[in-house]
Amino acid sequence: MKYQKPSLSRSSFPNPSRPAILQGYKSLPKLEKLMLSPHYSEPPETPNHHAVTSRRMPRSGSETPIFDRLPPIQPSYSSTNLKINQYDSIPNLYPAKFSDKRCGNVRLYAVNTHEGLIRKYNEDRVSIVINIRSPPERANEPWPKCSFYGIYDGHGGCRCADFLKDNLHNFVIRDPHFPKNPTEALINGFKTAEREFLHLAQQNNDKSGSCATVCLVVNTKCFVANVGDSRSVLSSERGLKIYPLTEDHKPGEEPERSRILNSGGKIYTSASIPSNSAKQGLQHVYRILPGRLSVSRSFGDIEAKDEHLGGNPKCLIADPDIKAFKIQDEHDFIAMGCDGIFDRMTNKEMVECIWNSVTENFLVPYPNKCAEAVNDVIRSALRRRSMDNLTLILIGLKGLKKHAKQARKTVSLV
Repeated sequence: MKYQKPSLSRSSFPNPSRPAILQGYKSLPKLEKLMLSPHYSEPPETPNHHAVTSRRMPRSGSETPIFDRLPPIQPSYSSTNLKINQYDSIPNLYPAKFSDKRCGNVRLYAVNTHEGLIRKYNEDRVSIVINIRSPPERANEPWPKCSFYGIYDGHGGCRCADFLKDNLHNFVIRDPHFPKNPTEALINGFKTAEREFLHLAQQNNDKSGSCATVCLVVNTKCFVANVGDSRSVLSSERGLKIYPLTEDHKPGEEPERSRILNSGGKIYTSASIPSNSAKQGLQHVYRILPGRLSVSRSFGDIEAKDEHLGGNPKCLIADPDIKAFKIQDEHDFIAMGCDGIFDRMTNKEMVECIWNSVTENFLVPYPNKCAEAVNDVIRSALRRRSMDNLTLILIGLKGLKKHAKQARKTVSLV
């Protein structure tokens, strides 16, 4: 059945209040409005970026998620009725959001998020800013084609992830080093975000935290910054070459283990969980003290960082690892995902899943195929019994469309 665009006006949608921790926070000046595909009529939450949220259960009050404003393909599946030992059926997904508006070397993006098999809430957040314009005070300066993509995997509540979604890109873009030195701008932007949120968390007694993976494209260069265990992966030459752009920050792995112990922290193991391979059986989860988290870097988590609350600011940190590379013609796409996906799929399996989807749906327009590829990855993680929230961003580069067209021509000739 052909998708019918809903006939709704913005006044039809509820306008939930902002989280309490953000009340009174003076927002920075807004950037350019994100141009979405005509497939979606609902404007972004703020004029300058596209924020993706999904179904969640807030601590107080209620909030209608953006994906509830779009009609599902089929009636939504209730995760509350899902039994742990029944994985033959998975929840239905809302259509992935996408835009084929070109911005420099970025030809397309597609994104979707889901709360997972058993959770009633989604603490993942997404921020996408395309065609970033210069701030008014720097209007006379040369300004490159640039775009920003971020996944924020929250824990202990969604307020830290919400804060990063609303502000991190502004802290980076408005740093004096941007755009001439994006690496320094990312470092300073992450520091500012951590400092500002911890200040708000102290005032509001908020204990939430969040991992963050950011992809910043400036002209022909790409800068990937990571805090935590979300990942970014580069596919090249139709998936023949796969490059990890991030490294998981885990307490049990070097060099994080040595850094934590040398800073006076402790590492312990908690209950075992199934690994992403049945042959491996069970694996232990290493956690950090203070914090009791399975990641060694994150934003927020004031209890683990404030010495007055028994924390140690040197153990759990929000310093990003940054990798930079020049975008080449043979590069296909960048896939950014939260740990809910990569706990059940290897980088190679995720890349192969995307390529299988893009090259098999020959009768579907190219942007829609990329959107469906995002959903196929999420479905695959659900079938592999991922219990976490699931979020994936697909950033299409030149090679993705090129090989997708070649595959279609090959089938036509056959």
